[in-house]
Amino acid sequence: MGREQCVTNLLEVTRPEDILESAVDQTEWRLEVERVLPQLKVVVHADSKDWRSHLEQLQAQRKDMAESLNRATTQLDRVATEAGRALEKLNSRERYLNQQLEAPLAELRTAQERLSAAKDRYRAVSGGVVERSRTLAQLTEELEQVRKALAQLKADISQMNVRIGVANHTLLQARLKEKGNQQRAASTPVDLVF
Repeated sequence: MGREQCVTNLLEVTRPEDILESAVDQTEWRLEVERVLPQLKVVVHADSKDWRSHLEQLQAQRKDMAESLNRATTQLDRVATEAGRALEKLNSRERYLNQQLEAPLAELRTAQERLSAAKDRYRAVSGGVVERSRTLAQLTEELEQVRKALAQLKADISQMNVRIGVANHTLLQARLKEKGNQQRAASTPVDLVF
């Protein structure tokens, strides 16, 4: 039986009782179904406005979120426990270090205060040192000028001593010559001519 015959048989049946009883052979029916099956596949496109599909999606997402939440809660609890332990260890270590370093820190504070006081004294004294350094530089300059003047005076005195020596020598020679002349004149008779 072909397809046209099936359609004809369906059209001949007009009563509901006749519809419930099929006059078609089962093997023929299966062959026909296999032949037209690719054409009969109905693809149901999900309507984005369909509330049933939204409800199914929401239920699936809710289930996924519940599973993820359970896994995340377990992991977060573990992380929180580890973080709490680590924080407690840090607090304990901090207390221990504070106890151990309390005395050195007090000494450090005292040393810093002494250093600050010493810096203040240094600033106060260094102002006087700067003024004294300026005065010392002026005095050193004046002393250098005095040294130069003394050196010049020594040179002048040396020259004067040489001149005085030469003058003394010349004077002595002149006196000796005059004395020699006087002795010669006294030793020679004087002829008086009248």
